[in-house]
Parts: sequence; C-alpha cells; structure tokens
Amino acid sequence: MIRIALVDDQAIVRAGLARILSPADGFEVMAECADGREAVERLPAIPLDVILMDIRMPRLDGIDATAQLRAAPEPLQSWFSPPSARTRSCGARSRPAPRASC
Repeated sequence: MIRIALVDDQAIVRAGLARILSPADGFEVMAECADGREAVERLPAIPLDVILMDIRMPRLDGIDATAQLRAAPEPLQSWFSPPSARTRSCGARSRPAPRASC
C-alpha cells in the first residue's frame, strides 16, 4: 500500500484525488491538508510514501512548504529513498528515474 498525503487549498481537488487513489489500486490517503502551513505542521508525524502538493496555496505555498519539510530536524523519510528506489528497470539496463520539475 502506498501511503499518500494530499495538499491543496481546493477541497474538491483533494476529494477528487482521494477518490481516484483508492485502496483497491494500492493507495491509502493518510492525510489531507488545505495549505502548506498545515502540511508543515501535520505531515512529519505521519508515515508517508508520497506527498501530492499544489504549488499555489494561501498562507504557505507548495514550494516553501516542501523546502521546510526537507529542512526539518527530522525530515520525512520518504525524501531520502535508497538508490534502488530511484532507479527503474529498462530492458537489460537500469537508469535513474526522471526527475520531476516545477
């Protein structure tokens, strides 16, 4: 089961994503936050594999919230995945997974 947090200021977006990411497909939504400030306050205490975070939000945007989560004294473990989790199989070769860009 992949544990996910949804961070978006629009409740309808969070609800839609939560509905799409169902346990039947191997996903469990562990938390929903309405802005970056709430994410920074709540998410470090929750075991997560993935955070889906909006960029533009009130109080604290997704970019700054991500930076604060990464700089926390005890950052989320999911930010530091082992090398095997950062690579994918491509035929007989293995190469780094593409990096997301903002």
